[in-house]
Amino acid sequence: MFLKKAIVATLFFLPVASFASEGEKIYKKCAICHGLDGSKKSLNVSEKIAGWDADKVIKTLHSYKDGKIDKYGFGKMMMGQATKLDDNQMKVVAKFVEELKPAKIKKEMKDRHISSEELKYNAFLKDYFKKNRNGTTKEAKQLWRKHLLETTK
Repeated sequence: MFLKKAIVATLFFLPVASFASEGEKIYKKCAICHGLDGSKKSLNVSEKIAGWDADKVIKTLHSYKDGKIDKYGFGKMMMGQATKLDDNQMKVVAKFVEELKPAKIKKEMKDRHISSEELKYNAFLKDYFKKNRNGTTKEAKQLWRKHLLETTK
C-alpha cells in the first residue's frame, strides 16, 4: 500500500517539479542581465523583475518579440531573446519569475557608491545598443576593452 501511495505522489508532483526546473533552466539565460534572483537592474537602468506577475512577464516578452517596445534601448537585444521562446516556454519562465522573491537589499549595498568607471561603462553600453540595435553584448564588451586600451596608451 505504501509503495502505491509513493508512486501516485511521485506521478502527481513530478510534472510540478519539472515545470519549475524548466522555468529555472530557461531563466538562466535571463540571469546574465537580471541576476539569479531577478533583483538586478540590467546595466543599472532596467526594472528589477523578481516577483513580477506572470501575465506581466508574458505580455512584456510578447511585446519585445513583436518589436512593439524598446525600453532602455534594449529592444533588439530582448527581441533576440524573446524570439527564442515559444508560448509555453514564456508561460513556464513567467511562472518562475513570478515566484522569485525580491532580495532584501542590505543598507551598505543600498548606499553603495557607483564608481565613475561603472557609470562610464553603463553609459557606453547604453549608447552602443542605441546605435547598434542588432549588436551583441559580446561585441559591446570587446569594443569597451578596445576603448580602454586606447585611452590608457
